[in-house]
Amino acid sequence: DDPPLLVSGRLEAARRQQVEAHIAECARCRAEIELLEAVRQAVREEPYPPAPLDLGWQRLRRGLHDRSQGQRTPSARHPGWLRMALAASLAMLVLQSAFIAWEHHRLGSMELVPLSAEAPARARWQVRLAPQARASDLTRFLRDAGLELVAGPSSLGLYRLAPRSPATTPDDAMLARLRAHPELFAHVARIAD
Repeated sequence: DDPPLLVSGRLEAARRQQVEAHIAECARCRAEIELLEAVRQAVREEPYPPAPLDLGWQRLRRGLHDRSQGQRTPSARHPGWLRMALAASLAMLVLQSAFIAWEHHRLGSMELVPLSAEAPARARWQVRLAPQARASDLTRFLRDAGLELVAGPSSLGLYRLAPRSPATTPDDAMLARLRAHPELFAHVARIAD
């Protein structure tokens, strides 16, 4: 306990005289004191590292100086992945814009009729589409059968069908024809008059 206090000069005078007398006779303790004095001298000569705030301030000043001189600092450069991400984002924006424009043009050329309005009096059958029904198959069937979709979907997912022209096919025959296509219709019923 005493050698570090002796080297740092914090040992009381009476105790210091006793420790110095012991060191004069003990080679091991003398070697320890010499080592402690060498470490203390080395610590005194070693400059203290700047505080973290000082490092930040120095880096900021260096960056401001470099920018005022027109130099790019390493921290001002964008990493390569950032440029790639920006390019990918811009490409996606262009593709989405093109798709929206195409879809708007396509829908603009179609005659859209709200299907949720009051069902026309000429609707004769109601159907619920099969989950696997494809729009192209449904359109072909309705065209070939002389039918058109006039209302729907209802809150139950039902659509109403009517003949395109005055009915030439009896209602029961059309009902049987609709039921013969379970790949298109999950439910088929005649609308009561």
